[in-house]
Amino acid sequence: MVAGLLLSLPAAGALLRPLLLVWVLVAGALLRPSLLVWVLVEGWVVADLRVSLLTGLLPAVAGLLLSLPADVSVLRVRD
Repeated sequence: MVAGLLLSLPAAGALLRPLLLVWVLVAGALLRPSLLVWVLVEGWVVADLRVSLLTGLLPAVAGLLLSLPADVSVLRVRD
């Protein structure tokens, strides 16, 4: 969860975000392997890791969603 929040920080920028994502996936692979994932950083395959959905992918996805600009709507609600 902390890594997901770090991914959402504007100061992290484009340089730190891939490194944090790799860190989240490595931590997930060490804690609870359950899913095979290819980690891509700028088009190159960095590693082939087994990660857990709860410890690896969900925090990363949450961080990426939180990093969207304020004018981008993820969900649209009908009136």
